Amino acid sequence: MIAINIVSVLISLMYVGLGFFVFLRNPSNVINKRFCIVANIFCVWASLIFFMLQTTDPVLATFRLRLVFCAATFIPSTLFFFTSIFPDKKETLINRYLSIVFFLISIFLTFFSSWIVESVSFERHLPRARYGSLFVIFCFYFVSCAAYSIYILYKKSIHYYGIKRLQIQYFYFGVALSLFLGTITNFILPAIHVWHIESFVPLVTAPILVSVAYAIVKYHLMDISVVIKRSTVYASLSIILGAVYFAAGLIMSSILPVSEFKEIVTNVVSVIVMVLTFISARESIQHFIENRLFHTRYSHPEILSNSTVMFSSIHDLNGLLHFAIQYLYDSVGIEKIAILIKDEESQHYTPKVAINFPPENNLCLLSQNAVVTWLFENRTVLSKEQLNRFTHSQFDHLLEETLSFLDVDSCIPVLQEKNLYGIILLGRKANKKIFTQEDIQMFLAFSGQLAMAAHNARLYSGLEEAKTYRDNILQSLKCGVIAVDIHEEITLINHEAKILLGLESTS
Repeated sequence: MIAINIVSVLISLMYVGLGFFVFLRNPSNVINKRFCIVANIFCVWASLIFFMLQTTDPVLATFRLRLVFCAATFIPSTLFFFTSIFPDKKETLINRYLSIVFFLISIFLTFFSSWIVESVSFERHLPRARYGSLFVIFCFYFVSCAAYSIYILYKKSIHYYGIKRLQIQYFYFGVALSLFLGTITNFILPAIHVWHIESFVPLVTAPILVSVAYAIVKYHLMDISVVIKRSTVYASLSIILGAVYFAAGLIMSSILPVSEFKEIVTNVVSVIVMVLTFISARESIQHFIENRLFHTRYSHPEILSNSTVMFSSIHDLNGLLHFAIQYLYDSVGIEKIAILIKDEESQHYTPKVAINFPPENNLCLLSQNAVVTWLFENRTVLSKEQLNRFTHSQFDHLLEETLSFLDVDSCIPVLQEKNLYGIILLGRKANKKIFTQEDIQMFLAFSGQLAMAAHNARLYSGLEEAKTYRDNILQSLKCGVIAVDIHEEITLINHEAKILLGLESTS
């Protein structure tokens, strides 16, 4: 019971912490504001359940359980309030009216909470509620409203791809799983007079916490960028494992009978459990974290290291560009890729090398094109995902149209000092996954290497041209041979030398 109480308190604190964390990241964003409201409603609900379980007084327990249901009535309405505008901040007129209706229903059920819970009695120190006539209506309202919110999220996810779809899917998956578990623990089991799971009820909301936190870390849910280092993850993991073993010790001390050897036995058993489970648990969790948070099928440092070596050994610009796109195509796994280089005369960007772009695709970009202007001013990667995540201006729509016309996902600038030397066009990944922040940083570093290598290749080409020019001059001259001895007298002179020296007529 102590361990469950500790977990319940932690869940409440995590909800309020997550809610205010999201809100403070962007207080002006209406999505962040509404999510903060949802998170705090869950916090209040879980906290009231915790306080309800701390008493054995039937009257006080009845009052606290009614407060629990008062908080619970606002969970579906606030959830719909959030999902109606997530993730694009667009709320239809019917959803706005439905939000008002759902809030009115929540307020109505709050005022008549005594008709939801009539009384609470205790059997073997376990609370047993006697529900009233509005309990069925409350159950129907809660499940139907929450299910409709999930349905809205599902419909929205169909119309998006990439990072936005993943954001929506992770959120509604967590909500759907919590709703399923909550329906069992809060409605079905009490209906068949199973009461001993009341203390576990706050745990059913854990999937929402996990899915939202994961979507924030991995897919920047609600436009929140969080960079988590491995040291932070594994420090948190150590704290969690320590808390688990501490809870195991508390449970053992409460289970074992009272004796003079109770403390010794508890310590011995705890140590044995730690020894037997720590290594396997650590390795399993570490493997999961590495695969879910940090793992990619390619190594960014390795790609950059290999490209540095190859760029330094290729002095032909055309060969350099061919290597660059082929290397990215093979290493990262991109559906299509092309490199546009600025023409010195027209100042337009024309394709030099490409993979999987049909010949009929017009990849030429004029110097005044919106994409060229954006890349020159911002000097970073332009992607469809970035445009989808933020408020659209007329210029943003023009950028989207250009990317759609080119049929590409991202554009990477190749910068030489203050000049936009070229543009790398990237299609989607072959595995249909999105480009991560680590991918974006690698692309920028790769384009910097390519810009330097292209500059060196041009210098090398200039030296080669100068050498060829000198060789051509020397080869056009006629050759003569003159040999002299130590007395500076000519001992050997050929016919060509005589002609060069004007001695042909005197010989």
